[in-house]
Amino acid sequence: MAKRIVGISPWSPRGKADYNLMREAGIEWVRQNSVFPYGNSADEISKEYLDALNLYAKTKSAGMRQACVSPIPAGFRYNDETGKRQAYRSFPEWTGSFDSDLFYEITFETAKKLAEDTKDCIELWQVSNEMDIVEFRGDMTIEQAGRFLVAQAKGLRAGNPAALLGINPAHYSSDESLYLYRLCYHENDGLFDYVGVDGYFGSWSPGKVQDWVEVIDYLFELTGKQVLINEWGYPSTGGEPDPGGTAKPCDCGHFRYAWREGQTEEEQAAYVATGVRLLLTYPNVMGFLYYSWGDDEICWHCGKRNCPSECSWGITDGHNNPKPAYYAFKENVLKYNK
Repeated sequence: MAKRIVGISPWSPRGKADYNLMREAGIEWVRQNSVFPYGNSADEISKEYLDALNLYAKTKSAGMRQACVSPIPAGFRYNDETGKRQAYRSFPEWTGSFDSDLFYEITFETAKKLAEDTKDCIELWQVSNEMDIVEFRGDMTIEQAGRFLVAQAKGLRAGNPAALLGINPAHYSSDESLYLYRLCYHENDGLFDYVGVDGYFGSWSPGKVQDWVEVIDYLFELTGKQVLINEWGYPSTGGEPDPGGTAKPCDCGHFRYAWREGQTEEEQAAYVATGVRLLLTYPNVMGFLYYSWGDDEICWHCGKRNCPSECSWGITDGHNNPKPAYYAFKENVLKYNK
């Protein structure tokens, strides 16, 4: 059996993830973020963009292969200034409104530039992120989100024809995700190389890690493409589930769902072991990008410290110190990904 992609999101500690510790666990890929290249106009390259290019070069020199999330145009998250969750836009206003042709023309051109500038470092692109949900499309309609994905993918393809492309809805069979899958894989046949998806069974959604079998079979039949799991994981805090609780643990401290008894470090390790074995042996899987390397301090949904919603997904503690899930991850990757 050929080796599969085994990667991880290394966003905590920011820019200081321990690549040696990753490689010891059989992790060969890291999933990077990207930024819009320009500042106040197309004549001004932003410092953030140059910093990102520098990070990619350093990561490659450290011996890691890289997948990258192309720029996200809008979303819905906690705002420090207002103290509320609200929509935001991350592309500058000069790029045009979401219903203008200008916006999608600039989307294509900036994606082309990004792919050209990174062709020596980035081998695989996740085209934007979870645009079937408002958290990652903000005030865009689902039709605008689809138009954006196609325009950005075409730009990435033009800038680096060798890179692998795919999208990653947060759900695999909702009306919104099916709209995006059909647009990208049926109406634009040949544009994408793999079919991606995210899923958090037993935490954000009901179910168990074994439910990936149904998802993989469904998406392979729908698209005919090999499946890459762009995000999957399990948190180590939250305790026993609260079925009657709020949709986000930000407000009650517990998830509604659990795959077995709840969210603890021990349960996280068991979940990881089961998931890694499954995703490295089940047919039609290209591989996976685990979420995530290290715990975060601040929840991006609510702004609280150590909130179960977003702060304890790491297989390390956020300071490169392994949690039990790290050792479960390592044992199974080294055993099954040969």
